[in-house]
Amino acid sequence: MSVDWSKARCRGADPEAYFPRNEGVNDVRRLRERCFACLIRLGCLEDALSRGEKDQHGFWGGMNVRERLALIRSRAKAAANA
Repeated sequence: MSVDWSKARCRGADPEAYFPRNEGVNDVRRLRERCFACLIRLGCLEDALSRGEKDQHGFWGGMNVRERLALIRSRAKAAANA
């Protein structure tokens, strides 16, 4: 998968912002707003999942680790029922 990272809303932002230590409500809301307004959000998410970021700390494609794991479980369940 090829992602045009030049279009990423997080480009030039402090990378540490996407790896909050305690994921406070305000931090999460701010990250989600930025990610969900991004043109490449889904590509970012799929890229992260393909690289094994599913169980790693941080936000990728607007999702934290718990959300990415839930997405993977949901996809696996759907594939098993197909």
